Amino acid sequence: MNTQATVSAQPNLALVKYWGKKNRGINVPATSSIGLTLNGIETRTTLTLMDRGTGGPRIKVNGTELQDSRFEVFFRQAEKLFSPRLRQTGISFSDIIEKLAVDSTNNFPTAAGLASSSSGLGALAFGLDALLETRLERSALSALARSGSGSAARTLYGGFVEFREGSTRARQLAGNDHWPEFRVVVFTVSAQAKKTSSRAGMNAIKKSSPFFPAWVRNSRSLYKEMRSAVLDRDIEKTGTIARLSYLRMFATMFAANPPLVYWQPESIEIIHALEDLRSQGIAVWETMDAGPQVKALCEEKDLAAVLAAFHNRESRPIILSAGKGPEVIETWK
Repeated sequence: MNTQATVSAQPNLALVKYWGKKNRGINVPATSSIGLTLNGIETRTTLTLMDRGTGGPRIKVNGTELQDSRFEVFFRQAEKLFSPRLRQTGISFSDIIEKLAVDSTNNFPTAAGLASSSSGLGALAFGLDALLETRLERSALSALARSGSGSAARTLYGGFVEFREGSTRARQLAGNDHWPEFRVVVFTVSAQAKKTSSRAGMNAIKKSSPFFPAWVRNSRSLYKEMRSAVLDRDIEKTGTIARLSYLRMFATMFAANPPLVYWQPESIEIIHALEDLRSQGIAVWETMDAGPQVKALCEEKDLAAVLAAFHNRESRPIILSAGKGPEVIETWK
């Protein structure tokens, strides 16, 4: 067992959206999703076993300490997962939690619609395994990460990852070398944390949006179409389906009572600018998550044209490709 471990995890951007939970289980998805783990932005998390009990776990994100209650479900599931492996050492998981300090930092805006919860909980699950040297399967860590954030299930793998409706864990669809030309261009509209979290938004929409049942039914066909498009490396089909998925997801929000609106005026300006590029023959499509940021999907050959169209923006776009998934940076005994 180590006394300290530092790991990194990259957020996973859903191309076909996870938006809605089953009534059974913990963060079990009502819709199948396919996402891409992103290279270029990351969460870096250090887990340390202190010499004395801290009343832990003590968790800091970007220097701010968070309440333990936000992670209660995650650590209950972690105890079930890790305790059988720890019995051989004579150390209880509760003793470890009492001494655990977690320091996590994102190099991109947090809680702003850039999937920081996916990389944060993915790093925490992966980091516990590195700290305890339990060497669990990625599928088991995916299920653990899911208990903290549904989308975190996908971030335990690199490349393109699928998370099926009703599943408890994600699985890799294609590795990070499957589509080397694929690019994601992130236009950051606001770095502020959103007022309504994705989890709260999902719950509210499920209760009040008349479009939610139709969204769940329609997502099944979008998932199947996207799966084929990604495997075929078809940028037009991939972009078109991704665009339909996010627009139909937002339709459930706009129809809710009260409506949930994450978009900002600049979000709409970027959407229209990308539409203009498509009319000029540039193969680029956009997607959005529960937040104001816009992500453009294209291939390397069209990247220069996309960037040129936004050269006057004060905030420079972030150019991302397929990531490898979580990694151990260092460990200490």
